[in-house]
Amino acid sequence: MRDKGERLPHNWVWLKALGVVPDDPVLHTAMMVYSSDTTVLDSVVTTHGLSWGFDRIFAASANHSVWFHRPVNFNDWVLYSTSSPVAANSRGLGAGDFFDGAGQLVATVVQEGVLKYFPRSK
Repeated sequence: MRDKGERLPHNWVWLKALGVVPDDPVLHTAMMVYSSDTTVLDSVVTTHGLSWGFDRIFAASANHSVWFHRPVNFNDWVLYSTSSPVAANSRGLGAGDFFDGAGQLVATVVQEGVLKYFPRSK
């Protein structure tokens, strides 16, 4: 997409534990909360046609909220769909939804981040 000059308004990430996770709902929920923080700001970056791997970007979470709708099971595939409704003045808002394999909404995530892009000098 970088070569085409395109911007990606959303991100979809499929998640699943590498091994078998014990049958403890708190552990599965903790895994979801942890994974919710790793990619939600990606949508802020890609909406602007930038990439963590190629561009010099600093980011820090300003706040992070999760609403739990249903139990999650990380022994099965979970889809994390994120987008960024707004980014301005070095702040970006990322929003995400977790879906189980049946397509049911499991949780909703919203995170505000402070982001700074440092263009490389030519």
